[in-house]
Amino acid sequence: MVPEFGNVAFYSLPVGQTSDLVNPFGYHIIHVNSRTEETDPPLAQVKERISGTILAQRTHGMLATAQATRCRRRSPAGRGLEEAARARAHGAEERTVRARRGRSAPRARRALIARAFDLQGG
Repeated sequence: MVPEFGNVAFYSLPVGQTSDLVNPFGYHIIHVNSRTEETDPPLAQVKERISGTILAQRTHGMLATAQATRCRRRSPAGRGLEEAARARAHGAEERTVRARRGRSAPRARRALIARAFDLQGG
């Protein structure tokens, strides 16, 4: 959350009051109905959820690596990622990722992407 919005919503505006216009990204009017103090739950209460999240992230990473390895092995030498993806009926497209504050992230070079798929596991 942007500081301009968070400061008004959580710190400076008393309960039951309505703010003036707040303009971090567009215009907002904030009304505070109630406020509850933030607390950190004990580790025992969130340990299972954290373990599940870490396991899901690792599993997703391993599945993606395995899929990329299978795709690389099945494609003839010299074919690019786009051709290998088409052969497996997957889509491959190049996208520009927008960085914060409207700046464009640099496009990855095709040679760098191709090199990433040639890396060996481990």
